Amino acid sequence: MNIKSTVSKAGVYLASTAFLVASSAAVALAAVSDSSAINPNGTSDFSDGTSDFSTILVGTSNTIINVVTLLAGILAVIYLIWSGIQYITSSGNPEKAKSARAGIINSVIGIVIIVAAYFIIKVSVGIGNEAATSSGDDESNAVPPVTISLQAKA
Repeated sequence: MNIKSTVSKAGVYLASTAFLVASSAAVALAAVSDSSAINPNGTSDFSDGTSDFSTILVGTSNTIINVVTLLAGILAVIYLIWSGIQYITSSGNPEKAKSARAGIINSVIGIVIIVAAYFIIKVSVGIGNEAATSSGDDESNAVPPVTISLQAKA
């Protein structure tokens, strides 16, 4: 295994890890901000009584998540293209082809991790929004109880 391949693998894993850490921190900050819901429209409407700090914090968290996702995705696609070019220009050298193939696999793994983390974060924020905006007195959103009856056959 050569140094260049090791460095490129480390770059993909480092970018993926940085995305996960930054987005997790942004979600954690949004979760502790006075339990105000994240506004998906990106507007700063303070008419509902939310504090300025919590609204700004949530908006900043959304921006951080989107920017980090975009940057990580761009870097992973650039690495995929670069590895593809290396594979094409390996000109029959098995060592270069193997290194380029490993780069392609690593970049695809990075893209999958980035997309999965983005959707996990968005689903988590959506669940948090639902919990923050729903009231405990509303019976229409309540989950109906599940009843299981066991009957023996005679």
